[in-house]
Amino acid sequence: MLPHAVRVAKEEKDVAPLLDALTGEMQAHFHALEKEHARHVDKLQNPPPHLVLVVEGKENITRLERLAQLGRSAGIHLILATQQPSVAVCPGTLKTNVPARVGLAMATMQDSRVIIDQNGAEELTPPGQAILVRGVETVKVMTPYLPDEERAQRLAALRLGQVELTEAEKLVLQEARRMSQDGTKVTMRGMCNQLSGQLAEEKARAALKHLRELGLVLETRRRMMQSSLPQRLPRGSETTLLA
Repeated sequence: MLPHAVRVAKEEKDVAPLLDALTGEMQAHFHALEKEHARHVDKLQNPPPHLVLVVEGKENITRLERLAQLGRSAGIHLILATQQPSVAVCPGTLKTNVPARVGLAMATMQDSRVIIDQNGAEELTPPGQAILVRGVETVKVMTPYLPDEERAQRLAALRLGQVELTEAEKLVLQEARRMSQDGTKVTMRGMCNQLSGQLAEEKARAALKHLRELGLVLETRRRMMQSSLPQRLPRGSETTLLA
């Protein structure tokens, strides 16, 4: 789980309770607004934190419509995504309350009209190119497209602040990063040989296994090892973890 995520629903059965809980939070914010005769949570004497709901899918449309219609003044915001653009997934009652929409590359003009109410998204070709519709404004933009490898690197960087590595794991991670930078692909046996003078094979294997479980070292289909760390870590991370 990401450090800033308060709650994540991974199973479909958990989605409705989460949305109901968020709706209850919205009602509590409205009670506070009514009590202080305010129109937005930012105007309250003790404003609550803004909440962002990120949804990928097509279920619970009725609950989402209510949150989209009333949530903004209560400090609750929605980011909705779907890979199946259709009127059933994106009804007009929901789109009316979404102030900005982004359409990435789509298969047909019909798909484009479902999301952004106009043609154009079916003609997008470069990865990450999109059409942003905000009110009456339509702009073609480039989104921060992340290939799978870079996404793995960024997730690994996030995990760095959540785990405490042993000295053996730091040593293995440092060696994996060095090999990744050199473009060298080494099997587990090869890595153990590289560290034979510094670390017992049993400890090297255990450390490497744990690092793979954490996602800090990736294993390719050829069972080659590579570090998933970015070339440059956030300031202080390299000193802390690789010393």
